[in-house]
Amino acid sequence: MKLRKLYLTTLLAMFALAGCQTPSQDVIDLLPEDNVIQKEGHNIKKIEFKNIPEEGILRGMFDSYDIYLLVTYDDDSTLEHHLTMRSLSPDIRDILDTEGDHVVKILFRGQEVVAHFKVVPSGKLYHVEYRDYQGNLLQIFEVDPTEQLPFIPSVPDREEDYYCIYDNKRWYPDLSGQNIHDDYVIYPQYDKKFKRSHSFSSKAQSDAFQNRFLDKTLDGNNDAMYFHLGRFYHAPLYVARLDPTAGSVYHKTTSTPASFTAKFESIDLTPTGSYVEYVGIEQMMKSFMTSQITFDAGLSPTQLNPWNNEDAVHILSGTSEKFKPRAYETFDVETLLHNHTTTYFDNLEGEYELFNTYLADYLIEHADYLNDLKTNGFNFSIPANSDEGYYRVVYECDMDVVYRLRSNFFEDELELVTVSPYFLVDPSSFSVRVDYDTTDHFNPTQKFEYSFNGACQDYLWAKEQ
Repeated sequence: MKLRKLYLTTLLAMFALAGCQTPSQDVIDLLPEDNVIQKEGHNIKKIEFKNIPEEGILRGMFDSYDIYLLVTYDDDSTLEHHLTMRSLSPDIRDILDTEGDHVVKILFRGQEVVAHFKVVPSGKLYHVEYRDYQGNLLQIFEVDPTEQLPFIPSVPDREEDYYCIYDNKRWYPDLSGQNIHDDYVIYPQYDKKFKRSHSFSSKAQSDAFQNRFLDKTLDGNNDAMYFHLGRFYHAPLYVARLDPTAGSVYHKTTSTPASFTAKFESIDLTPTGSYVEYVGIEQMMKSFMTSQITFDAGLSPTQLNPWNNEDAVHILSGTSEKFKPRAYETFDVETLLHNHTTTYFDNLEGEYELFNTYLADYLIEHADYLNDLKTNGFNFSIPANSDEGYYRVVYECDMDVVYRLRSNFFEDELELVTVSPYFLVDPSSFSVRVDYDTTDHFNPTQKFEYSFNGACQDYLWAKEQ
C-alpha cells in the first residue's frame, strides 16, 4: 500500500487522554500518524477501537490485549492498526499505566470517536536487563510502571578484535530519565572502526632495546643478529583494479549498490635472472615495507657516513633490498633461528610463536590461484546500505617481519653492513577482502615505526648478550 501525505486534509486523528473520565482539552499527540492510516485515493469512512476489555486493563499489561484501531475506507476496505506501548508517546504511556478511568477521543473530518480505558491494579513490575555485547547478564531491575530506573549501569568497554576497534560506547535504548512502560533487554552499542592493516611491535628485553632479540650467529667475518620487528595483521600484498572502472578505489556517496570485478593485475610471479629472482615479489615486498613502516633515519644519508654506510636509510626501508624466495636462505625458520621462534608484544598478552612460512614460498606454491586472480578476478558487490566512504579490494595475510642485522666494527666504529628482512606468514590468513576507509588514504590503523639509531642500538645490545 502506497501512503502519501497528500490526503492530510482527509484526516485529523487526535488521541486525547485524561483521568477520571474527564477528557483533556489539550492535544497530547497525533495517533496514529496521518500517513499510517491513509489510503491513496480514498477517504476514511469510519474508525473504531477493538479489543478494549470492559472489565479493565491490568496495569502494565496493555500490550497483551491486542487493542487496535479498525479503519474503514470509502471503498469498504479496512486496515487494522495495532496499538503497543512502544508505539505511543511518553505522555500517553504514563496515562495508560496509571490506575483509573481514562477517555480517548479521536477526531476526524468533524466526527468524534470516544473510547474508555479502565486501568486496574495488577502488581505488575517491568523487567529490565542489562547485558554485555556477548549476552552476559550485568544487571536486573524490577520497576513499577511509570517509575524510572534507580540508576543506569556503566557501559562496559569492548576490546578490539581481529577486525574492529570499538569506541563511543552507549546503551541502546537509552533509558536515562525515562519512565518505564515495558520489559527491556538492553545491549551496549559501539562505533566500529574497521581495522585494516595494523601492526604490533615486539616487546624488547631491555628499555634501551627497540625490538625483540631472537638469535645471533657468526656469518663469515660479520656478526648476524636476528630481531623480531613486529607482527602485521591484514597486511595488504596486492591491490586490485576495479573493473569496469580504471582505478583501484571506489568512492561510495549514494544509497545505490555497486558491482565490480576485482582484477589483481599487479601480481607478477615470473622468475627472472640466473638466480631465479622474482622481481614481482620483490616489488610487492618493497611496496609493503614503504606503506606499512615509518622509518625515522634521524640523519640524512650523507650525514650517516660516519657509520660507513651511506645507503643505510634505503636498506632499512627496504627500497634497495633483493627479495628472493626464502629471503636469501634455504633454511626453515626453526633452523634459521636455532629454534628461538617465540615472541612477545607490547600490548598483547601471552607468548606467541612466530609464523613459520616464508612469504615468497607461499606465493610461488599458490601461483595458479594468484594468476587466476590476475586474469579473471572475482565478482563482488557493495550493498546499498554500506557506509559512505572509500572501498578497495586487497589480497592480504598476517605476517611477522624478522630483521637480520649483519654488522661489524671498522676502526672502532660500528659498520651496519646489510639489513635483510624475512617475511614470515600465517598460511591460513590469506584472503581476498574488501578494504574500507573513510578517506582514500588507506593508512594502517596502527603503523609500525623504526629508526636507524634503533637498529644500531639493537645490534650493540644483542652483541653483549
